[in-house]
Amino acid sequence: MIVSGLRNPSLVPALATCATLALAACDSGGSTGPEIPDPIDPADADYAESLGIDIDAMEFLPEGVYYLDEEVGEGDEAGEADRVEFHYEAYLTNGVRFDASREVGDGSPVNFVIADEDPFQRAIDGVDLGMRGMQEGGVRLLVIPAELGYGPQPIQDGGVVIVPPNSILIFRIELITLN
Repeated sequence: MIVSGLRNPSLVPALATCATLALAACDSGGSTGPEIPDPIDPADADYAESLGIDIDAMEFLPEGVYYLDEEVGEGDEAGEADRVEFHYEAYLTNGVRFDASREVGDGSPVNFVIADEDPFQRAIDGVDLGMRGMQEGGVRLLVIPAELGYGPQPIQDGGVVIVPPNSILIFRIELITLN
């Protein structure tokens, strides 16, 4: 701080005290950004009415994913090592849709191999787990806890956060084919 140019040198001690207090207030224990909220258990979360989530009516997987078959398909069941092709819509608990496969690129379905070891060739863990046992032609609603979604990492689009850290994710998935 340059103080030699002050018109009233008697303000120097007061300015020094203010500067010290301001710096002390800024110390956040080494944090370089905003605090990340703790994850919320999906069973304790509030959901927008538009999502139609009744967590008590959903099936629960031991890994932490809740699911509800809105339409049961008639084809084969998806399992480990199956390549699945599907459409999805992804929401936050407040009802905001942040992604939809039909609105990305040319609107083609997404595909991946369930339980693929390559992290660049698979979906987030909650989708991977939640699609197992789903039948071709079915539509399934998934409620995914933060740790099986994007975790503490915020997801941004053009510098704007579209998925806050530790968000519960809701996916509506339509399984088109598997092989």
